[in-house]
Amino acid sequence: MPCPAPSTPGSPRQNENCCIRLYAPTCSISIYAEAIAERDGESYTGGRYLKIPARRYLLDPETIGRDAGRRAAGLLGARPVPTTRAPVIFTPYTGWTMMRCLVNPLRGDNVVQQRSYLSDQIGHRIAARGVNIRDNALLTRGAGHRAFDGEGTPSQNLQLIGDGVLKSYLTDLSSAAKLGVPPGGNAVRESYDAKPGIDTSNFYMEPGSISPEAILKQTDRALILTSLSGWWVGTSPVVDTFSSAAMGFWIENGERIHPVKGVTIGGSLREMFKSIDLIGNDLSHTAPTSTPTFRVAEMAISGL
Repeated sequence: MPCPAPSTPGSPRQNENCCIRLYAPTCSISIYAEAIAERDGESYTGGRYLKIPARRYLLDPETIGRDAGRRAAGLLGARPVPTTRAPVIFTPYTGWTMMRCLVNPLRGDNVVQQRSYLSDQIGHRIAARGVNIRDNALLTRGAGHRAFDGEGTPSQNLQLIGDGVLKSYLTDLSSAAKLGVPPGGNAVRESYDAKPGIDTSNFYMEPGSISPEAILKQTDRALILTSLSGWWVGTSPVVDTFSSAAMGFWIENGERIHPVKGVTIGGSLREMFKSIDLIGNDLSHTAPTSTPTFRVAEMAISGL
C-alpha cells in the first residue's frame, strides 16, 4: 500500500512502495561582507553575514556589500551616552547573541551534571509571555536543515520555550536517557571522525506581530543595538550573567538621534528574557541562529 502523504510542511518525503523515509540532500552557502567607513580620522566597520540552503535562492553579493557599507557609514560621528538604565532594542544582527548564550544552559549533558542554571526548570517560566524559542532541524529553508543528527536520531521540530515556559532541553541519546525523555536529535559532529556533542540546528525565536518601525515608535528613549563584541567572554552554563561592549543608535521619541559607541550593556540573562516586552515580525532565517527585532524593557547601560 502507498504511504500517506506527509501531513506537515518540512516532513520527509516517503517512497510510495516501501515507506522508506527519504530526504532531499542539503547544501548551504555562506557569504560575508565587511565594509570600512572613514571620515575626519575616525573609522568604523560594518559587516553582513548570510547562510542559507543553496536551493533557496541565489545570493546577491552586491546587495550584501551595500548593506555592510550602510551599517559602517551610519556609525560615523558615534559618541558615548551617560550611564543609565533604559530599554534596549536588539535587532536581528544582535539578538542572536542572547540566543547563543542560552545554548549551553539548555544542553542536556550540562543539565544532567547540574552544571546549568536551568536544571530542574522544566515547566517553570524563564522568559516573558509571548517568547517562543525552537530548534527546528526540519525547517527546509534554514541553514541547519538535516534529516538525522550526529547519532542517527531523526530530526525534530523541538519547542524549547513556549510562551515563556521551559518545555524541553537539547539532548543526545545519553543525556535523554539520563533525563528520562525521548532524544531530541541534537547531537552534532564537527567532522566524520569527531565524537558527537550537543548543539542546535535552526535555532530561532518565533516572530511577533509588530513591525520593527512600530517598536521604535513605541519607545520614548532607548539604545538600539547594531553590533556587540566580547559578549562570549566569561559565559558559563552555571552563571546567567550577560555583558558586552555595544554600538548602535540612541533613540528618543521613537527617532534615531545619534550613533553610539563606547558603551557596555549588561544584566542577568534570565531577567533579560523575562523583560522582553515587544517582539517584531521581521524574522529571517539567514543564519543558523536567528531572531526578529525585540525589546528588553530595561537594562544597565554603562557609558560616560
